[in-house]
Amino acid sequence: MKIDYNYDVTYHYNMATDQIIVTNIKINLNREEPTQKGNGFWDTVIFANPNANLPQELGNYYLPNGDLPGINGDSLWNKYGNNNKDVFAFVSQNNQTEQYTIKYNTSGITPYAVNRNSDGTFTLFKTMDRGNLPNHSGNGDQGWHIWWINGNLKKTITVPQAPQRKTTEVHYHYNPSVIRL
Repeated sequence: MKIDYNYDVTYHYNMATDQIIVTNIKINLNREEPTQKGNGFWDTVIFANPNANLPQELGNYYLPNGDLPGINGDSLWNKYGNNNKDVFAFVSQNNQTEQYTIKYNTSGITPYAVNRNSDGTFTLFKTMDRGNLPNHSGNGDQGWHIWWINGNLKKTITVPQAPQRKTTEVHYHYNPSVIRL
């Protein structure tokens, strides 16, 4: 699947908690024609809150089936995207027929806090990808196992830390010879 995307994110930095508060996000997806075809699997990318949990989807399928029975872009949207405040945009494409579904969260987002990453950046949104891996059954049939992973597409920003006052030493002076009553 090939997609281009653009985004508009509204956020503010809370210096007291060293967090980014995201208050609005809009993502626009543009699908490009694929350069190669597969066996009919529904490749899926979800743009989501960086704190969102990966979907849990169990299942194996065997060729010539291209995916689990009853799966298509709309069923995946209804299962993982629709009415989910952590999902901002969704694209799913059948890698054989090139049929696709693009959906957006139209109910708005619930503001969320983002903590600083270990490298000092903040991740405003991430992607979660649906894929498959070969799974040999042991009886000669080659099956495919469904998995979800955090994707490589994400938006990180850097917010400079507030300058902190540096004090290397403090001197006090006390003179015991001066006593006043």
